[in-house]
Amino acid sequence: MHDRRRLIGLASQRHFPPTPQARDNLLREGISPEHVAMVGNTVVDAVLYARAKVRMGYKPIDPEVASLPSDRKLVLATITTAAVYRLHLPA
Repeated sequence: MHDRRRLIGLASQRHFPPTPQARDNLLREGISPEHVAMVGNTVVDAVLYARAKVRMGYKPIDPEVASLPSDRKLVLATITTAAVYRLHLPA
């Protein structure tokens, strides 16, 4: 997995790490700071955006999503490709 990321990193001109640690790793690998822009975690940003919309009264268009219980907490789980391989799940 890291070899693939490293290969893609070498071929890239711009890097958009999600966390300070990921940014620091790129800098430690010799990537110029001018080519690194930390963007945050887009999944977390999307969840926070959706939560704010729901709090303002937004109702989902999809009937299955709209029918989810509003009086209970829901959990959103994401699995990375690396986790899929470790868990031996189909990709």
